[in-house]
Amino acid sequence: MKKTYILALISALLCGVLIYVFLGKAGKSLTEDEIPKVKIVVATCEIAPYTEISDDMLEVKLIPRGGEHEDAAKKIDEVVGLISSSTIVEGEQIILSKLSSPGGDVGNSLSYEIPEGMRAMTVAVSAVSGLDQHLTQGDRVDTLLNITTEDPEADLWKIAGIKDVSLTPSVTAIVLEDIEIAALGSAKAQSGDSYTTATLLVTPEQSLVLFSAELKGSICLSLRGHGDSEPGNTDILKVSEILP
Repeated sequence: MKKTYILALISALLCGVLIYVFLGKAGKSLTEDEIPKVKIVVATCEIAPYTEISDDMLEVKLIPRGGEHEDAAKKIDEVVGLISSSTIVEGEQIILSKLSSPGGDVGNSLSYEIPEGMRAMTVAVSAVSGLDQHLTQGDRVDTLLNITTEDPEADLWKIAGIKDVSLTPSVTAIVLEDIEIAALGSAKAQSGDSYTTATLLVTPEQSLVLFSAELKGSICLSLRGHGDSEPGNTDILKVSEILP
C-alpha cells in the first residue's frame, strides 16, 4: 500500500513537471513565434498637401494583421508619383483613396492641370467681355485690348491717325491668339455656372503681355470655333506699339 502511494506521488510529480515544461515552452513560442502580420506602406516624413510622393518618403512596415486600413497601400510602387490631397504625418499608413494622379482632381488645386512651361492667369470678365456665360473650361479664345487716351503726345494718337485734339483716340488690338481657358470663376467651369473671371493658360512671355494689357486698358475675350487654331486675318498690332 505504501509502495503504491509512493508510485502515485512520483507520477503526480512527474506529470506536474511535464505540464510545467509544456506550458513554459508554449508561453515561449507565443513571444518568439511571429504573430500573423501584413505589409503596408507608411510615410517616413510629413508630406504636405498637393505633394508628388517619391520613394524616399515611404517605407514598408509590418503590422499585426487586422490593424491595416482596408485601402492601405501594400507596395511602394503603388504610391510613387501620386499626389497627396491632405497632410500625411510621419508613420501614417498611406491610403490610396486619399491620393490623386498628376493632372487629376486634387481638390480644387489648378496647379496640377497646368502643362509644364505654362502659366495660369486670371482676368476679369463681364457679361459682354465674358460672352455672357457661354464660355466653358477648355474653350480657346483670342484676347482683345482696347486703349483710349486723352494725351495728344501718346503714340496711340499716331497709331489711330488722330490729329484733332478734340477727339479721344481709341485703339483695339488682338494681343494674344488661341489661348486655352483653364477655369472659370473660383472653381472649374460647369455648364450653366456663372462667373466673373476667366483663368487662361499662357506662356511666361504671354503672361507679361496680358498683365500689361490689363493695366493699360480693358480686356475682351473672343471665342474661337472648336478646332480653329489658325491665326486671324486681322493685322495684330505689336505689343510695343500699344504697350510702352
